[in-house]
Order: sequence, then structure tokens, then C-alpha cells
Amino acid sequence: LSSLTGTLPSELGTLTSLTELYLHVNKLTGTIPSELGALTNFGTLEFYSNQLTGNIPSELGALTSLANMWFHSNQLTGQIPSELGNIASVRNMRFQSNQLNGTLPSELGNLTSLTQMWLYSNQLKGTIPSELGALTNLGSMEFYLNQLTGAIPSELGALTSLGNMYLSSNQLTGTIPSELGALTGVVNLQLTSNQLTGTIPTELGNLASVGTLGLQSNQLNGTIPSELGTITRLYYLHVNSNQLTGTLASELTTFTKPFFIYACKNAGLCGDIPAGISVWGVFNCSSPTFGTLLGSDCPTSTPTTASPSMSPTAAPSSSQTEST
Repeated sequence: LSSLTGTLPSELGTLTSLTELYLHVNKLTGTIPSELGALTNFGTLEFYSNQLTGNIPSELGALTSLANMWFHSNQLTGQIPSELGNIASVRNMRFQSNQLNGTLPSELGNLTSLTQMWLYSNQLKGTIPSELGALTNLGSMEFYLNQLTGAIPSELGALTSLGNMYLSSNQLTGTIPSELGALTGVVNLQLTSNQLTGTIPTELGNLASVGTLGLQSNQLNGTIPSELGTITRLYYLHVNSNQLTGTLASELTTFTKPFFIYACKNAGLCGDIPAGISVWGVFNCSSPTFGTLLGSDCPTSTPTTASPSMSPTAAPSSSQTEST
């Protein structure tokens, strides 16, 4: 079905043998009928990329056979119903790119079959429920571009199946939990553009699979842990726009493979890339340079330039892609 207009008829709720409903990428308007909660054989609901408005009906919590809820890229408002925590079978929850507000219900921690939870680009508020630490099958948690507050729960360190954690562009506070170092399968860990404080935990050096570690635009202090140099798959280290201190010569001695480091706007982070350390790029505040970085509060010195072992174009992209 394509190019459909108009609203979803409530009479769809009488089709009790229906197991799948694919109405994505149309021009449907109006609300999601609460009557759909009677279709207990439903396995898939795909309403994404329409112009649907109103709330997600709490009655959908009765769809205990549902595996896929793809409601993204609409104009849905209101809170995520706590009743959705009853759908133990759901594997994919994609509500991103709507106008959802309110808090994340703790009942979502009951969805132990969940592998994808994409809630980014909404207006969600409040804290991240610690109960989400029970979602041990979760492979992707994407909450960026919301208005979430409070601390990152240490319980999220139990999400050992997680490959992507995107918590960027919220208003999260507190320290980075050392427990996140247990996420040995995570490939992308993005905590950028929050209000996080404290030091970078040395336990993050245990993230053996991480390729991109985004910590920029927070209020982190202390030094760059040398333990991060043991991450053999690390390509991008973003620590710019914090309050980091120390000298690069001592902090980067354990980094033995080429990588990008973005470290500008850390006034107390000083010095040059030490001899023998291969980098793809060190980006200062004005333009890309190789081999040198000098904080604004550091003693003046004559920088030396190290020859990069590889061209920046050889590195994989760190841009965050958003699937629809």
C-alpha cells in the first residue's frame, strides 16, 4: 500500500485474525485507533513515515504477540504508555522522530526480548529508568536528542549484548558510571553534549570492541586515562570541549595504533603528540593539524609536527547514521 490518505478506521479493530499491518510511508493523518488493542494476534505494526498525530493508545499493551512496533517519523505526542511494558514479546520499538514527551516508564524494563529501542529526536524528559538494565538482549539503545536529565544508571552496565548506546544531546548529569566498562560488545558509545562531570573512568579501557567513543561537550575533568590506549579497535576518541588536564606526552604513550583524537577546547590539556605515536589526525580548535595540540592555558612552546602514518581519508567515518 502506498499513497494512502485519510485516517485509520476504527473498524480495523474487528479484524481479529490479522497478524500484520503494513501502512508505512503514506500520508495517513489522524490518530492510531485504540480499537487495534483487540487484535491480539498482531505480530507487526508498521505505521512509520506518515502524518499521524495524538497519543500512542495504552490499549496496545494488550497485543501480547507483537514483535515489531514501528511508529517513527510521525507527529505523535503524549507519553509512552506504561502498558506497553506488558508486551513481553516485542523485539523492536522504534518511536523516534516524533514529538513524544513525558518520562520513560519504568515498565519498559519488562521487555526482556527487546533488541532495539529507538526513541531519539523526541521531547522526552525525566531520568533513564534503572530498570532498563534488565534488557540483556538489547543491541541498540538510542535516546539522543531528547531532554533527559539525571544520572546515567549504573545498571546499564549489565547490557552485555549492547552494540550501540547513543545518549547524546540530553541534559544528563553526574559521573560516567564505571560499570559501563563491562559493555565489551559496544561499538559506538556516545555520551556527547550533556552535563556530565568527574573523570573519565579507567574501566572504559575494557571496551574491547568500541570504535567511536564520544565524550565531548561535557564538563569532564582529570586526564585522559592511559587505559584507553589498549582498545585496539578505537578509531575516534572525542574528548573536546571539556575541562581535561595533563600532557599528551604522558597520556597517549599507550596508544599504539592510528586513530583520530578530537581534543580541542580543553584549556589544561597540553603538549605535542609524543614521538612514536601514530595518529590519523589531531584536531585543534581552528583547523585540522597532525601531531600537535596545545591548550590555551599551557606554557608556550614551539610545536613539532609528527608525520601521520596514514591519511585521514583512510579512516572509517564517525558520522552517526540514523535508520528509519
